[in-house]
Amino acid sequence: MDATSVSTASTVSSDRSGARPHAIVIGANENGLSVARSLAELGVRTYSLGGVDWLARSRHVDVIEYQQPTNCTTDEQLQIWLDWLLGPEAEPFHGSVLIPCNDLSVEMIAVNREALARHFLLDESRDDITLTLLDKIATYEMAGRIGVEAPRTWEIPDRRAFLDALPELRYPCAIKPRSSVAFWNRFKTKLIVANDAAEMREAHALVEESGLDVLITEVIPGADDQYFSYWTYVADDGEPQFHFTKRKYRQYPIHHGLGTLHRSYEDAELRALGERFVRGSGLRGIAVVEFKRDARDGRLKLMECNVRFTKSNDVIVRSGIDMPKLFYGRITGAPYPRVDDFEAGVGLWWPREDRWAFRQYRAGGELTRRQWLASLRGRTYVPVFSLTDPGPSLSIFLERIASRLRLVRGRD
Repeated sequence: MDATSVSTASTVSSDRSGARPHAIVIGANENGLSVARSLAELGVRTYSLGGVDWLARSRHVDVIEYQQPTNCTTDEQLQIWLDWLLGPEAEPFHGSVLIPCNDLSVEMIAVNREALARHFLLDESRDDITLTLLDKIATYEMAGRIGVEAPRTWEIPDRRAFLDALPELRYPCAIKPRSSVAFWNRFKTKLIVANDAAEMREAHALVEESGLDVLITEVIPGADDQYFSYWTYVADDGEPQFHFTKRKYRQYPIHHGLGTLHRSYEDAELRALGERFVRGSGLRGIAVVEFKRDARDGRLKLMECNVRFTKSNDVIVRSGIDMPKLFYGRITGAPYPRVDDFEAGVGLWWPREDRWAFRQYRAGGELTRRQWLASLRGRTYVPVFSLTDPGPSLSIFLERIASRLRLVRGRD
């Protein structure tokens, strides 16, 4: 573990008397930092289990030390976290709120809720629905029953099923994971697009070698600024606690990567469709439902539904809906703001990755410099950066400088 990992049993025990329950973010990145900064305003201390290294530099986060072998599989990682949480080292943390920040930690809690609930506070999720939403095919089947359109998919559990599916495909198509974490760790992309049968065979050979469970899905045509999301938190009575809508403008790598510019965005059609999916699915807790507008017919098609805080969580907080406080308050009884209105046009921007994306869009004739600069106007925030909590952004900056110096020395 990084040398800056600092939490110990004595640290936790000493500040529990009379304080609100601590929070433990699991597998966190920007989302965990956003949560920690919000909860700090309530006097809540946040601990990180298995998050990115720079979280340790935040004044609001302590990183939990545990034994982490190198190059472990996702199944091994899940078991390591579970063993720690249910083991003696976690006893001083009992009574804390567990906050999953990636799909692997969501799965861990859903599968082991009964054991974890003996020692920790958990949210209102329905585990059967959660596990369904972690599986892309099951999610799209659910969407069909609800009356929400989704891409056509083909299950390919083995090579025979793949060969049987080939004659039915209409390109472009993509190979996509049934569960995202292991696929991203291996290929650093959400999907692999094929424009013809030869490319599809090549892509399938690549993922077949990895041993990952994948599917084939049609690619919904449309530009990268045609991705939209509906966010809410569903109480145990099935009622959404707020309605928030957002638009993603760019991503890196372009077409298949992570968002580099998001803005809060008022859209009644998006709200209605997102609420229909949320109510029809029966899910509880966090819901972040992503759609893409199909260039062929102009209709919104379901892409996925996350049931956790996402990397872009700060955009909803900056827009006026403090979802971390609501999440924590629903679980612990702490006061939380009850709001539905939000400010539209608030942006969240990853400058470095967005510059890289801009170069690719410009090279493909999809974006001019004037359009790129115009998109950055208005209230736009950079994730991680904070004048009152500068440690994480400074840590990232210094690591990038060190990385460049290592690269230069390697060329000498």
